[in-house]
Amino acid sequence: MESVGATTAAPPDMRLADKRRKFRAFETNKQAEQTEAQEGRRYYHGKQWTEAEKARLTKRRQPIVTDNRISRKVDFLVGIEQRMRRDPKCYGRTPQHDQQADLATASVRFVCDLNRWENIGSNGAHDGMVSGYGVAWVGVETKRGQPEVSLKAIDPDRFFYDPRSTKADFSDARYMGIHLWVDIDEAEEIWPDKAKMLRDLVNTDGDLTAFKAEEDRATQWADFEYCRVRVVEFWEKRRGQWEYVKFCGDIVLEGGPSPFKDENGEPDCPYVAWSPYIDEKGVRYGLVRNMKPMQDEINHRRSKFLYLLNSQKLFVRRGSV
Repeated sequence: MESVGATTAAPPDMRLADKRRKFRAFETNKQAEQTEAQEGRRYYHGKQWTEAEKARLTKRRQPIVTDNRISRKVDFLVGIEQRMRRDPKCYGRTPQHDQQADLATASVRFVCDLNRWENIGSNGAHDGMVSGYGVAWVGVETKRGQPEVSLKAIDPDRFFYDPRSTKADFSDARYMGIHLWVDIDEAEEIWPDKAKMLRDLVNTDGDLTAFKAEEDRATQWADFEYCRVRVVEFWEKRRGQWEYVKFCGDIVLEGGPSPFKDENGEPDCPYVAWSPYIDEKGVRYGLVRNMKPMQDEINHRRSKFLYLLNSQKLFVRRGSV
């Protein structure tokens, strides 16, 4: 993927309202998927008892036991991925191209080493097994005055995509991107020509707090207490060409045709993602869905067993006392 120069000023026909509607469609249609992904991350980190269950067990003086089999399974599979990983290698189509293939191999390996690909690959495998999909950004950045290929891991809870996509590699998605909260000072440095509009958005009269803004992301674009704005980076494929726009509410920050090209010289999207499982409704999920019943059974059984061992009981025959 190569950079062809980014467009800093968004054209007036970016159809921002349509893109916001599609972004809302993801939040609306994939709410259950996001909830399941959040629960998967909670189970992986050992938070497998609800507050109501813990209160009930504490009142009963029953020990709260967590035997985390999910994290062991996920870590084992990530270790298998690391062990089975091989260095990339290019092959020439004919014997005359062997020298060129060796040069391409050295270039690809240099990029992987420069960006710590082993960490990015493991993070993607881990996120796919726990959250339901792993995401990475593959593009070109200017560093020290020179363009360099850059690879970055993306948090799955910041990624959105076309809800109609059902392929494991997201190749049928018509749009995708990320959304994140940015400090107003940082946003003004990145987009100085939009500084006043962003500041006015934060200074709008209202009684919202940071907690409410985080809780109700679907309707809020500014955090009045901590001076942050919600920026959406929206990539869409139109007429076979990828284009992007970054916006905050009704404010278009930048946009235009994709500054990246694929191996065929066509504009391409820098985000790549994968999913291990997709059910009949198109919901993407990881290992936790199928392991959760077994995990709950292990926790409840061991907790109840310890409770019975620690309890003093007297067994008598009916009528003997």
